[in-house]
Amino acid sequence: MPWWGWLLVGLGVSALAAVALALVFRRSISQLPQDLLLRRIGALPLRAKLSLVRRLFRDRRVPWWAKALLPALAVYLVMPIDLVPDFIPVIGYLDDLVVLLLVATLLFRAVPRRVIEENVESLESGEGRGVRTTIGEGRGR
Repeated sequence: MPWWGWLLVGLGVSALAAVALALVFRRSISQLPQDLLLRRIGALPLRAKLSLVRRLFRDRRVPWWAKALLPALAVYLVMPIDLVPDFIPVIGYLDDLVVLLLVATLLFRAVPRRVIEENVESLESGEGRGVRTTIGEGRGR
């Protein structure tokens, strides 16, 4: 098969995977209650989102296999071997995006909802952040 044939096959497989993942992700979002936990997570600043991931990774209530998905995702994203090579414009990074969204969906379903809510509430209230004081503050002045 010529190289452009393999390219078309890769594009087709990537497109089908992207559509399937979008449908799964959409279905998982539509099953959420009306308080929209995803919007609360999306409203957090980037540092707080990273802190949320770190907290969930350390939480004992999160299944071990869900914790193993994060290092596996990092290894996959760093590896030079992909389903579709990254040197192909646009489509090359599509498989990375599909895998990233798949892992995010799996994590959101695997972690108990109450665990996520507790951690998001503590981040929204400011717990866990280092309280910075200015010089002289708290010395009775």
